[in-house]
Amino acid sequence: MSLVSKFLAALLLLASVTACFGEDPVSITTCSGDVCSFIVFAENLISTPCQGYSVLVAYSKLSGATLIQCSKPESWESDISFIFDRYDPKLGPFELFGERFFSGEAFDQFRRIGIQDKSELVPLCPARKRERPANGQILIGKGEECYQLSYVTGGKSTLAVYNDNGKELAPASEQVAAKWATLVATLKPYMHEEPQSTVQGSVATVAVEKALLFLGPYENSGSKMYLVKGDKVQIVRYGGDDNWCYIRYQTHNGKTIERWVRVRDLQVAGK
Repeated sequence: MSLVSKFLAALLLLASVTACFGEDPVSITTCSGDVCSFIVFAENLISTPCQGYSVLVAYSKLSGATLIQCSKPESWESDISFIFDRYDPKLGPFELFGERFFSGEAFDQFRRIGIQDKSELVPLCPARKRERPANGQILIGKGEECYQLSYVTGGKSTLAVYNDNGKELAPASEQVAAKWATLVATLKPYMHEEPQSTVQGSVATVAVEKALLFLGPYENSGSKMYLVKGDKVQIVRYGGDDNWCYIRYQTHNGKTIERWVRVRDLQVAGK
């Protein structure tokens, strides 16, 4: 095959890949350490203040902590990030500039050799409180001559961002939250809550008259849905210090419901 033919074949392959991506509004969601992320493909999903940017979403499966990162590949310094609790809008959000999202799995590599920034490896800055991110914590970093890491952590009535020197960041104003409201509402439906791990063969029965279903493993994420005493569910996994479990319930009409429920509301088979 000639060089011209190879070049044309490569263009066709690139076009076909782009077309495949274009069929889906967002990429496949990948999860690591109870933090999931996806990239937004559909331009019609991207609104102010991120028009003209590439958009990545990362969220914790153990809390409502969520990150929307808007990037321009040629310049990380122009990144804009919005951090909020997708279950509790009353918690103060954060707006950050120049931060990048990182998988927690890369933490040890960053500590050894640094972070790839454009064409070079940039070391981590000296720090007083640098630690491997816990399950459900979102890891972000900002750097020029060196990178400083920050951790996004959430919980019951809690959303905080602190860096590896132990400094906690101040939340943004209500005006900033309003600026991001449209984009947040557009992207929230793509934040799936299904955990990847499964506890095989774990069956439970609802032991209370009404077992409320929750969007996350804490009290202030309640939904309007509930199960009644005697309903049978499959336990997918435990979370929230094992006081919560993520369950799968099959309705009489064949619909599958997956939500969090309090462990105390269930009677687990064999216990």
